Amino acid sequence: MQNLTRTEITVRRSASVIEMAQDAGADCIAVACPMCQISLDVRQADMEKLLGRKYNMPVIYVTQLIGLAMGIPPEELGLNKLMVSPSAVLNKIKAAA
Repeated sequence: MQNLTRTEITVRRSASVIEMAQDAGADCIAVACPMCQISLDVRQADMEKLLGRKYNMPVIYVTQLIGLAMGIPPEELGLNKLMVSPSAVLNKIKAAA
């Protein structure tokens, strides 16, 4: 519940997760939980305001990645509805195919 009531703590912790993923060379973060999706995707605008850094890290549900692997079009998977565009990830997937 702290995610909902203590926004600054959530923003800082989420930013830390994204920074670790970026440091490891990740193109995106895969999540299975809706609260993680909100904390990592939707709150990137809050991170930018609070921390003065643009993260631009796509956060994609594992099920959406599975759908891509099965050949389902990105629009049918709702990838166009993410706050941070996954277009760079989709381009890499297309180039690798």
